[in-house]
Amino acid sequence: MKSEIDKEIKAEELKQILEKQKQQLNPLEEVIEETTSSVRDFSREAGKAVRSAEKEHGSQEQSYARFGDPAESAGNQPDDHEKRPG
Repeated sequence: MKSEIDKEIKAEELKQILEKQKQQLNPLEEVIEETTSSVRDFSREAGKAVRSAEKEHGSQEQSYARFGDPAESAGNQPDDHEKRPG
């Protein structure tokens, strides 16, 4: 009889422990959901930025093909502090 009572007490203690753990998990699940949502949003925005940069880079390359690279042509001109022939 005493062993049955002890088993019931231990079973009740285990139920209480499990309930406490379950209550502790709820806030963690919310944090995980919020973090997952934030990561998805960041990933989406990063993808947009990459696509925009790729478009800009592509249009820059087309411009360079037509008109030449401005950095290359600027390198051929003397700086203001250099003496110009003449």
